[in-house]
Amino acid sequence: MQYNQPYGVSDPNAPYLNGNPATGQAGSIPPAASIEYPQREIVALINKNGITPANSDLTQLAQSVQQQKPNYGVDAGTANAYQVTLDPAPTAYRDGLTVRMLVTHSPTGPSVLNVNALGPKPIKKRSGKDIQAGEFWAGDVIELVYDGSVFFVIGANAVSMLSASLDYYVATTGSDTLNDGLTPGTPFATVQHAINVTMSFNLNGYQVTIHVANGVYNGQISLPLMNGSGAVKITGNPGSPGSVQFTHNLGTTILCAGPGYWLEGCKISCTAGNPAVGDNGNCLWSHGNNGGITVNNIEWGVAAYGQIVATDGGTVGLTGSHTISGSATYHFWCQVNSLIILNPVTRPTWNIPAPASFSGAFCYTSMLGVWVNPMGTTTGYGNVTGKKYQADMNSTIVTGQGVNHFPGNVAGATSTGGQYM
Repeated sequence: MQYNQPYGVSDPNAPYLNGNPATGQAGSIPPAASIEYPQREIVALINKNGITPANSDLTQLAQSVQQQKPNYGVDAGTANAYQVTLDPAPTAYRDGLTVRMLVTHSPTGPSVLNVNALGPKPIKKRSGKDIQAGEFWAGDVIELVYDGSVFFVIGANAVSMLSASLDYYVATTGSDTLNDGLTPGTPFATVQHAINVTMSFNLNGYQVTIHVANGVYNGQISLPLMNGSGAVKITGNPGSPGSVQFTHNLGTTILCAGPGYWLEGCKISCTAGNPAVGDNGNCLWSHGNNGGITVNNIEWGVAAYGQIVATDGGTVGLTGSHTISGSATYHFWCQVNSLIILNPVTRPTWNIPAPASFSGAFCYTSMLGVWVNPMGTTTGYGNVTGKKYQADMNSTIVTGQGVNHFPGNVAGATSTGGQYM
């Protein structure tokens, strides 16, 4: 509908004027279209929303704006090739076109949307990446907004449900912006980006495995609380852990704040802490009541403070073979209701091929921290200098192997209720 100017006036934007007998000003004459067309536009909107026009209800226009049925359609296409018919039909795709669609087919991969046969347009997630299986499901109502080239999913589940286990790949030659990480040929550049993408899913009982290619990766890796139950496995090169190196120079290298993580086949080092945030600088730190990670076949490099750390309710489990190739304040550090537990069946082994010093103690517990189960064979036992253990403030170290179980050239000690058993 266009603007209908007063009758007999050539200016298409001329205003309507009130008559004024005192000045002889004639009032504007409204043409029929100026009265009829706005009514028909309003009645059309009311009808398109499934409401029967009635003069007895003067809120029908407001109800129609509230309902917005002209933007709603039921998918009539197939999985990954969605089709909707809106009424009234849009004559072209325009920026901001909004479609609310009842999904009848769950996607299995990259998808398109065709509105009123105007042609298929790609559907993208808010990250700009393609749709994957589990982004939304048959029976969902999603909202899509056209930006001039693609439809972005706005109303899908904020966290998509996995329907199968998933693999991501990381390599120093990869890209966090150009690649999808789904194949060895299209890897991400960082483990952190793979973790961030994983957190866009509810794991729904499945496992996400992050395969890390040989190389050196700088920067902190933060492992947050997962969405839903499931597991995240970060696997480097279990046969040659030193070939995949994680290092950081401003705080802990791997910081775990959620349960269900598994890390294997890598070397971890940390060259400096970050005092501004209370981070002493650890190789691995499981922190908080939800922190829980199992590590397998790890090479422990130099640490500004601790190499294997659990605090404030965190848990670290150890299995497999471990190598110590760097010095630290502590190899094990466990405090404040936390737990470091070794596999009691296949006891993990340690190899210390060169001198390593621990200025605090090889194993330190404090404030109800608990270290449980003995280490397996320790090769290079004599290469360690420092105190064997220290248990303070009602903490407990349980080896069942005597006071010389841990390597070191200074006898272990307990204080303020700490126990060594």
